[in-house]
Amino acid sequence: TRSGLHLLSAFPAVTARLDRVRRARGVAAASVCLVLVAGCSPAPGGAGPSSSASTSPTASTTTPELDLTKPGVARTLIRELVAASGSQQVVMVLIRKREASVSVLTDGRAHTWAYRGGAIKEVSSDLAYVGQSTFDPDDFNLSDIGAVFRAAAAVSGSDASQELQIVDSRRVEHAASELKLSVATNPETRTVFFNADGTLVPTLDFNTAAGIAIGLSDAIGTHSTATTVAVGSATGASIDYPGTDGSVVVRMRASKLPVTDVPRSGADKLIGFDPRVVSPAVIWRVLQRYAAQGSFGPTTTWSVTADIRTGDTLPRLRFAIGSAQFVTDLQGDEVKQ
Repeated sequence: TRSGLHLLSAFPAVTARLDRVRRARGVAAASVCLVLVAGCSPAPGGAGPSSSASTSPTASTTTPELDLTKPGVARTLIRELVAASGSQQVVMVLIRKREASVSVLTDGRAHTWAYRGGAIKEVSSDLAYVGQSTFDPDDFNLSDIGAVFRAAAAVSGSDASQELQIVDSRRVEHAASELKLSVATNPETRTVFFNADGTLVPTLDFNTAAGIAIGLSDAIGTHSTATTVAVGSATGASIDYPGTDGSVVVRMRASKLPVTDVPRSGADKLIGFDPRVVSPAVIWRVLQRYAAQGSFGPTTTWSVTADIRTGDTLPRLRFAIGSAQFVTDLQGDEVKQ
């Protein structure tokens, strides 16, 4: 267990039992007092893999039931669960008010350890490891789950059966540095996302300069080659780039979601270019020209696509603002096609 507050240190008898349990791992289950606990359940409305757990003949320890929304409690319990699992390769964390679990890799397979009804034990799980990123839970701000739940409720409008999840649900790009916290409810409402430091992933308004700039930056990420860059009031910001298997990957930042990536079949016949040459300031300047004419406002539907087509050597910006359609160069000056 890491240094700092030890969750079970306030309960000496419990701590002694946990030590005996850990020494007993590998001994016949009949020699240990088993505690039946409820299993992991799918995250309501969650985007990533879920655990559906039942009891397993694995040693457990019972503690007074904890309120994981109290400051410091969830973080320390997660450390206890990771320590009990014997693995540092964490692939999923789930936290509710009175329950929590971690799924870890052991010999290339996912195993889940859960805290249910005051008991810590290994449970059965249907979580399959398919290349998800592993991560260190200490890299995420789990110091006050109650505050995270309250912030999520303010956005979603519900605090019913809230569940926090950390898991890599990306289909193409698997990077621990891009993992987010998500909070869902049951009944399902809007899933709310947080950065690793506990700050909200902002909802973007793509009819503002800031929304365009942040969305485009998020969509591009660290990529230096793309065949298409697109921004739109209804769709958000995205890039298309060549996948390693000959597919095309669409990397998108939508208004209410963090970055997602979706592969599509078929090679892209367009020419690649550095997506960073597409300036959000230029896009906004063009939109403001139309605002001066009364053709652009807070509710206007618009889009722009940057690509290199036949006869071009540099990307062109292809705008659609309301009913108007036109093409500009990278500086925002209109050109004939």
